[in-house]
Amino acid sequence: MPEIQLTAEQWQVVSASSGPVKVCAPTGQRLGEIGPPLTEEEIAEFRHRVATPGPTYTWAQTLRHLKLLDEALKNEPGYTKERMFEILEEIRTREP
Repeated sequence: MPEIQLTAEQWQVVSASSGPVKVCAPTGQRLGEIGPPLTEEEIAEFRHRVATPGPTYTWAQTLRHLKLLDEALKNEPGYTKERMFEILEEIRTREP
């Protein structure tokens, strides 16, 4: 696989960023994103998650969840993040 090495200046931008950095061609065409390097704490958290996996969902289940959440967002005034989690919990308790 070909490799592109960042300049010191480019690396400074990436490593100092708190989120993704857009990567563009000289024409301005967006090519993708790269993020800052993971911290030791983030790596430890990912390892913990792998060692103690939670429930998994099929693609069909995920799409159904999103559809139900979208319907609630459109039909419920005052829809909140807390309500979203309530709906997800209701969905998950009804699934086999």
